Amino acid sequence: MKPKKQFLGSFVMSMLLLMVLVPLPNTKVQAQNDSLILINSRKIEKNRYRKIEGSPYIFKEWKYGTVFNNRMQEIKGAYINYNGYSREFEVRKDNEYIELDDRQYFKVDVYDSPEMEEATKMVFSRGINSEYYTRFYEVLFNGKKVTLFKEHRKVVRERVQKDMADGKKVKRFTSETNYYYSVDGIVKPLKLKKKNFFNTLSHEKLLEKYIKDHKLKINNEKDLAKIFNYYEALLLVE
Repeated sequence: MKPKKQFLGSFVMSMLLLMVLVPLPNTKVQAQNDSLILINSRKIEKNRYRKIEGSPYIFKEWKYGTVFNNRMQEIKGAYINYNGYSREFEVRKDNEYIELDDRQYFKVDVYDSPEMEEATKMVFSRGINSEYYTRFYEVLFNGKKVTLFKEHRKVVRERVQKDMADGKKVKRFTSETNYYYSVDGIVKPLKLKKKNFFNTLSHEKLLEKYIKDHKLKINNEKDLAKIFNYYEALLLVE
């Protein structure tokens, strides 16, 4: 009986993934291949964090995503969120939650709406930090020589609940973000305080002038991407 149970479990998971992910319009063979890429993804318990306050997810509302598998095929239509605690993407279909298999995909584009408008796109990718090669980071700028990326994390902290006489400790998810950049694959942390920022990068005077002339702010991510685009241009002509 065990082989039948194993077969049934695999069949149910396959059907669930077919319902959750809508492949790009293509041939039937292409659709089957795209679905099979994610069959090994893990079904997870919805209420596994019920004893922890707050949310492990970085998005308050679930988003729409395009998943890129290791063969550079696109799987569109995933209802998706990033779990900053487990550091994995999850797909949701009604009350079913699935953690995507990190061996089968390397990039996820996230959008606010099913229309997937370019203006709302956020790009997450693995393989851009050699020290943590399988970890996902949000890519803010990706040039020929320079890459700027952001780490999203959720950590669990304990605090004493003041209104409780017994001083009971309560666990809660809190958000943390870290910025990094790489030049020719060498990764360094990036602090967004003015003094630390310019001490980290070369061409300090030219960068300061560019930021001032264009009225940019280093703590604004769109401005930060423009600054690193300029920074790469400086490095390419060295």
